[in-house]
Amino acid sequence: MAIPSHDKNNKPLANQELWADSGIELFAELYGGATTFHTWKGIYRSETGDNLWDTRILIESFVDRELVEDDQRLGFLLDFIKRMKRQMRQESILLVINEWRRFI
Repeated sequence: MAIPSHDKNNKPLANQELWADSGIELFAELYGGATTFHTWKGIYRSETGDNLWDTRILIESFVDRELVEDDQRLGFLLDFIKRMKRQMRQESILLVINEWRRFI
């Protein structure tokens, strides 16, 4: 999962670290643990065609398949992502599970 540093209007977000801390705690509860990585600059092309620069925090977790496929755990994760998307004013949030990639 990627925690953005800017909103969809390219304004810096003051609460990125708080969301990363909340996200990694959620991964610990759901999957037993996780690691965060501070990334270099990235870019995202918005739906309006604007380039949005970002310095994301990535959350990574190595999870047994049965935990990833558990509907209740996935529901908690998706609820968190949707809440983060709304409150951080994002067009989308990236979620990657193995080769499966979705912008929520």
